[in-house]
Amino acid sequence: MAFNFDPYQTVLQVIWAIGWSMIVLAGLVWLPLPIVGLFGRDDRSHNLFDGITAGPLVRGTPPVFVGTLRDCLVSFLHQFNPPIIYR
Repeated sequence: MAFNFDPYQTVLQVIWAIGWSMIVLAGLVWLPLPIVGLFGRDDRSHNLFDGITAGPLVRGTPPVFVGTLRDCLVSFLHQFNPPIIYR
């Protein structure tokens, strides 16, 4: 198995996510306890947004970006909906 620096590898994405999580957690150590509790509340309430879905971001031939700001935010923050252009 060769070592590869390809950024599209899932392994590197997982390591990247864990690394940024560790940086955020290191900052939480210095915050007051009530503020740290807000982060826990956000984690438990994540499933409340499951009913919100994003519309299509790209449509037509030639491809035209039709996503609204709301669609872009939901796609980025909650639902995996990248603007893929198939040819």
